[in-house]
Amino acid sequence: MTQTLLYKENYKYDIQSMEQTNYFHMDYGTRYYEINMTFQHFHPFTEFYILLKGDCNHTIEGQSFPLKPLDIVTLKPYLLHQSKYMRNKPSQRLILTFSAEFIRDVLLNGQTLNFINSEVPIFRFKDEIKNDLITKLNNLYKTSNESFASKNIKIYSIFLDLIYTLDSNQSKNCYTAIEATSSKNKLLQVAPFIHKNYAMELSLDSLAREFYISPYYLSHKFKDLTGFTITQYIHMTRVKRAQELLLETDLKIIDVVERCGFGSLSQFNRIFKKITSQTPSLYRKNNHLDYIK
Repeated sequence: MTQTLLYKENYKYDIQSMEQTNYFHMDYGTRYYEINMTFQHFHPFTEFYILLKGDCNHTIEGQSFPLKPLDIVTLKPYLLHQSKYMRNKPSQRLILTFSAEFIRDVLLNGQTLNFINSEVPIFRFKDEIKNDLITKLNNLYKTSNESFASKNIKIYSIFLDLIYTLDSNQSKNCYTAIEATSSKNKLLQVAPFIHKNYAMELSLDSLAREFYISPYYLSHKFKDLTGFTITQYIHMTRVKRAQELLLETDLKIIDVVERCGFGSLSQFNRIFKKITSQTPSLYRKNNHLDYIK
C-alpha cells in the first residue's frame, strides 16, 4: 500500500538563491490546463518534477511522456521540457530544484549521476521503493517547517539520501517509453527528430521525405499536435539552443549561428529578436552574468 505524500498548497522553501552553489528550492502547487506553456522551456538548474495527483503529459525534447502520480521526472540543466495539464482536471505537483554545482562540486566532486542523464529521465517504482521515497519527501517537508539552527543541514542530508535512493534503484525503474513507430504515430516522431537534428538543414519537404508523409498532411497535422507550424517549431528549437550557448559559452555569435542551423547571421538575428524580443548580443549581455557562476 502506498503512503500519502504530505501537501500544502503554494508551499515553498528556499536555501540560498538561484545563483549560488548550494541553491535548493521546494515548491508545491496545483496546476491547470489554462496555465500550460505554449512551448518547451529550459533553466540553468537541475529539476525533479513529481506528479502528486491528477494527469499530466511531460514533453522532453519534443517527445511526450504520460505521467502517473508519484512518477519522478529528473531534468538536467538546459533540457527542453514542458508540462501539459488536462482540461478540467487540476493536478498537484511537487518540484525540487537545485544548482548544477550542487551535483558537480558538492555532492560528487566531479562525478556523474547516471540517472540524471538517462535517455528517458522518468522514474516509476513499485511500492517498496516508492514508499521509501515518499518518506524522504515527507521528511523534507516536515523538516522545512521546523525551527532549529541546523535544519538546512538536515534538509541537505535528507535530499542527498533521496538522490542516493534514485541513483541506486535506477535498474528497478518500471517506466517504459512508448515508441512511436507505427505509421499512425509517425507524427509523434517529428518533433524529437527536430530536437536531435536542429543543426541540419530542415524544412517541411525534407521532414515529409524523412517520415514518408505528404507535406500537406504533415503541415496540418503537426500544427494540430503542437500548436506550431513546422517552420515555427524549427525556429523555436534553434533559438532555445542558441540561448543556451549564449549563456553557457563564450562562443562568437557567428559560431552560435552555425551550430544552431541558421542559414545566415541576418536570419539568426531576425528570428532571435522576433522570438525573444532581444538581439542575441543584448540577450547575452543581460543574462550572462546571472547564469555563468
